[in-house]
Amino acid sequence: MSHFPCPLSPFELLMWLDDSAAYPMAFPIIGELTGDVDRILAQQALEAVCDRHPLLGARVAELHGRPHWIATPPGASKSNPIVWRDDGEVAQQRLDLRNESGVRVEFIRTNHRWRMAWHFHHSCCDGVGAATAIGEWLMIYDAMTNGRDWRPDLETIEEQAFARRARVRSRRDRATRTGRSRENRSQTDHANDSRASRKMQSPERVSWWRRLRGVWSHASQALRVVMTTPAELAPVVASKVATDTNAAGLPAAMTVVRIRHWDAEQLAALRRAAEARGARVNDYLLTALMIVTGSWNQRYANGQKTRPIRVMMPTNQRVAEDRGLSAANVVSYAMLDRHISDQLAPVDLLESVRRETAAIARHNLSGRFLISLGVAGRWPRIIRYALQRRGSWSTAVLSNLGEVSRRARRKHRWEDDRLVAGGLRLEAFYGAPQLRPGTRVTVGASIFRDRLTVAAFLDPRFFSASDHEEFLDQFLAALAELIR
Repeated sequence: MSHFPCPLSPFELLMWLDDSAAYPMAFPIIGELTGDVDRILAQQALEAVCDRHPLLGARVAELHGRPHWIATPPGASKSNPIVWRDDGEVAQQRLDLRNESGVRVEFIRTNHRWRMAWHFHHSCCDGVGAATAIGEWLMIYDAMTNGRDWRPDLETIEEQAFARRARVRSRRDRATRTGRSRENRSQTDHANDSRASRKMQSPERVSWWRRLRGVWSHASQALRVVMTTPAELAPVVASKVATDTNAAGLPAAMTVVRIRHWDAEQLAALRRAAEARGARVNDYLLTALMIVTGSWNQRYANGQKTRPIRVMMPTNQRVAEDRGLSAANVVSYAMLDRHISDQLAPVDLLESVRRETAAIARHNLSGRFLISLGVAGRWPRIIRYALQRRGSWSTAVLSNLGEVSRRARRKHRWEDDRLVAGGLRLEAFYGAPQLRPGTRVTVGASIFRDRLTVAAFLDPRFFSASDHEEFLDQFLAALAELIR
């Protein structure tokens, strides 16, 4: 069954139109590996993954006046050649979907281990889809290197599910949602889900007053996002501007990811604190990011103190029937605004974030973004115009992959508490969202082998390597302060 050609969904179209050489719409996910790699089998495993997931091996072309996904040209490989190099940083990269597939893999040899960096174009898939593809590569590579004549335990991909990738999931759909990490849930969440499920099963009709309130809530939230321009993270040196070289002295395109780790003891303390407050780990991460961006701008901002700090948070929209869906974008965005002038105590800020994220999850408020995008997507010129006219969408982005190793234990081989694939052992797993104009900091969080990893991009046109390190240190300091 061929899915191509087919038009890009509204979200895919947004990522395609927002892509540029200065700010590529591609994000990296990195696995740190020890052991030896069979380069031939590694490429074959990548080809198998791209063959299973149609959008990872497709191209984009203009048909009938708008971008369409098209099949790989005859005789061409669906996968890009793996890049092998010694030492070096993992930096953002641009993928040209007109001429190559939407995933590029690098193996970087450094300090007796490999850094396996997967770069995904965001038109092809979101973080969940990317993690799924990487997990499948590990399973396929494991089977190949061991000479097994049986297939690894991969999820069955349903061909008919491909068309559902662009559908807006309703609140009723999300009552049967699957795949949400325990680390992002609390007893309060489970109780709320139960109440929501009972309400949806109730024959009572919704009153006109509640409908009116709902419409007003949707409209007011949309107007708030459209009409309010958020603050940008202020450079330490106000005179810094975008040039051919960035603040670190590297080419402007060299946007390097940097990381920090919390060990099992620190992570356990964070989990206990979240459970005690009926909150989620993600609420603490959001609050810490708001605190550090707010305090940073209080020190360095010039004329931005009246503009709100806005954190954009991707929200997974997958439901039970999406289990057979290939790697794709089943994601929306939620926007959380706070003003520096509010001067909330950290505990009060955490409580306000907890309540807002609970409402977002319970009522699928982030679905508003997809609904609006679906309307605009009928006329791509509207999206182009909006992207040209509007600068910053948010001050920062926080993306949380959640508990990666818990999900991986169901499918992969483990030895000595490490995921094993052939002669490779996976030691760490993390990633960070892409930057865009005006959004100068993005943070990714993941939990692997009882260790929290925080990865971040800071726009190198405005921040030096030492600024980058300082921001990460302040973020973890704010997180530690919240759990005391």
